[in-house]
Amino acid sequence: MTAETHHVVPIGRIIRTQIHLERIADDASLYDCPTPRDHLLQVDALVCDHRGVCGVLPDRTIQRDLHHKDHPRSRFRRANDISLMPLGHYEKIRKEFGEHMVNGIAGENVLVDYDGPLTIEDLAHGIVIGDGARSLSIDAWRIATPCAPFSKLAAGIAPDQKPDRRVTHALTFLNHGTRGFYGTLAADLSSPVEIRAGDMVYLKRA
Repeated sequence: MTAETHHVVPIGRIIRTQIHLERIADDASLYDCPTPRDHLLQVDALVCDHRGVCGVLPDRTIQRDLHHKDHPRSRFRRANDISLMPLGHYEKIRKEFGEHMVNGIAGENVLVDYDGPLTIEDLAHGIVIGDGARSLSIDAWRIATPCAPFSKLAAGIAPDQKPDRRVTHALTFLNHGTRGFYGTLAADLSSPVEIRAGDMVYLKRA
């Protein structure tokens, strides 16, 4: 499947790929343990198939994302195989909450150089990543609903502090796709597809 076979609109190139090594938010509602970035790993590429996403390390070894079906502590739910965030959403979040909300901290697998905003309606027909023989089509998307621990982090509330109305504000502000989106990889995607920084992302149109 190629981008040329669809009515598509290019929105930007991938500028970062990363995977979750472990769960970020724990049962004590801590998002930083000790920091969220300790549980995220920037990788050279992502290998995607019907079982989930793996990261490609510089030595070409493979590390499974926490949401991969075969991760030993898998968070696989068949609706969160891969996640995507536009760069413009981070800029919006930083404007509201501050510079501590660095690129990648939301835990997305794919960061796209797109000013946005990007909405769930924009993703209604799916996306295509890459061109030619090496391309990946992802049709099913949903909003990555913000959790209370991430909202506390955004609001600048220490992990041991009780939530207050700042968390309520953050939960509202980060909803509706501001925190990004989860995609479901096709069940028949048996042949792995590799995507990497520099690949173009296209929105499908009806």
